[in-house]
Amino acid sequence: TEEEEDLLEEDLNEMLRGLEEINDAVEEVELRLLKTEELEWEDRQTLRQSVEKMRKKLEEVKALQEAVNQITEQAEKHELFSSDLMEKFKNLNELLQDIVSPEMLESMMGLNDAMESLSSDELMKALKDFQGNSAAMEGQLDRFIEIFKRIRAEQKMDELVTRLDNLTEQQEKLASEVATEVDDENSGRLSTQQDRNREEYERLKDLMKETSDAMEPFALMPSGELKRLSKSENVEKISDKMQEAQNSLRRGNMERASESTEDASENLRSLQTEVNDISESFRTQTADAMAERFEKVLRNTLFISKEQEQLRTDTRDLPRNSPRLGQMASRQQMLRDQLSQLISSLMILSRETFAITPEMGKAIGRTSVGMNESLTKLEERNGSESARKQNETVEALNEAALAILAAMEEIRQSGSASGFERFLERMNQMASAQEGINAQTLQLAL
Repeated sequence: TEEEEDLLEEDLNEMLRGLEEINDAVEEVELRLLKTEELEWEDRQTLRQSVEKMRKKLEEVKALQEAVNQITEQAEKHELFSSDLMEKFKNLNELLQDIVSPEMLESMMGLNDAMESLSSDELMKALKDFQGNSAAMEGQLDRFIEIFKRIRAEQKMDELVTRLDNLTEQQEKLASEVATEVDDENSGRLSTQQDRNREEYERLKDLMKETSDAMEPFALMPSGELKRLSKSENVEKISDKMQEAQNSLRRGNMERASESTEDASENLRSLQTEVNDISESFRTQTADAMAERFEKVLRNTLFISKEQEQLRTDTRDLPRNSPRLGQMASRQQMLRDQLSQLISSLMILSRETFAITPEMGKAIGRTSVGMNESLTKLEERNGSESARKQNETVEALNEAALAILAAMEEIRQSGSASGFERFLERMNQMASAQEGINAQTLQLAL
């Protein structure tokens, strides 16, 4: 699985570089078309090659889906991942499916058709469609890589904990069996078992270092703790005790072998406790950090919702000749600018987690549409119609806030933060009220 994941990451980065090259080549052709309105034979060849390269990239995406499937199947077979982590790998595969969009396939066909046409307008439109879909594919792939790195760190930590638990159990069983042996009749079999345990432990030592490196970008302190632990005296002592036990078993010295297997077992239990503590620290720290970022987005959403509701109240009864309509338009423009910043924050988060849900995106999309329509009506000096659009905007913002809350609940797993369940319950109660979450919610959140 380790080798498969390394190859997958290499393939992802190579594919991303290839997409960047395709986009650069198409952009150069587009610029030349703007200047000359007619493409040379070489330019048409460049475009044909770009389409062919893109077709191959789409085939590579399908191959990546198979690779992710294999990793998931292997992990499921050996019970290395938690159910939560298995779900994340399934989400990764769904994200890969989204990369191969129908729009991308249509734009490739459209560009091929346009190259046979003599119309520069048709070709320019096809170029823009292809470039837009290619850029979207590049963005999706970039997002996949970032999320894959985070999930891989979680996966390695899960795998380390699971395999160490299994090894500790195997070593305890071995120590118990050696302690009950009165002669060396079974020493050969027990020596072989100890050798297997020792080999697995040496692999786990390597995994500890790999896990520490994978964790570092997301949780510096747990990563450092695991790195220090991997170099600790206890870690080396376990290797020594296992080797001593194996040597004693080979010589048939059961009394000495019993002491060494028990020492190795005891030291493994100590190591198991420390690794479990680091694992919990890693999960808590990363979850809390992500939840804090969602909370910041929530606060901004609630603030915009409160200001939008106030603007709706101030706008609702203004007549067409009111000089205040210009002020209302300025306020609406300011809220639209704040919404753009909020969308940017959500886009950044979406590159790191699957917690940005489609429901969240749809609600924010309706908010944007509502604000644009409200601003248009204000410019037309139609205050009552603008207020109606603003009401739709407030409702969409409230839906977005609830979706963000649901994401926070999932990240924190129902109450790992103090008082979170009560907070969520009060938010849901206020969301069902006629005026939404707005002013009361802002006070509660702040």
